Amino acid sequence: MMNVDLPQSDPFTNLKVTLLLEALTSGQVVASVREFPDCRVKAETRETAIAQIQATFLERLKNIEAISWNVPIQASEPT
Repeated sequence: MMNVDLPQSDPFTNLKVTLLLEALTSGQVVASVREFPDCRVKAETRETAIAQIQATFLERLKNIEAISWNVPIQASEPT
C-alpha cells in the first residue's frame, strides 16, 4: 500500500485556459472552456459569449481547489 501525502492547497495565482468559440447556423455562438468541457454557454454574439463564459468560469473556480500531487514512480528492473 502506498502512502499518498497531499500538500496543502495553493490558491490560484494564474491559470491559463483555452476558450473555444463555435458559430452556429442560427447565428448564435457557443463558448466553452477546452479544459473543462462541461463549462459552456450559448449567446447571441461572439462578444457576449466570451463575457458569459469568462463570468461562468470565474464563478466555477470559486468551488475548485488545486493541489499538487507528486507521484513516486519506481524504476523497473532491466530485462
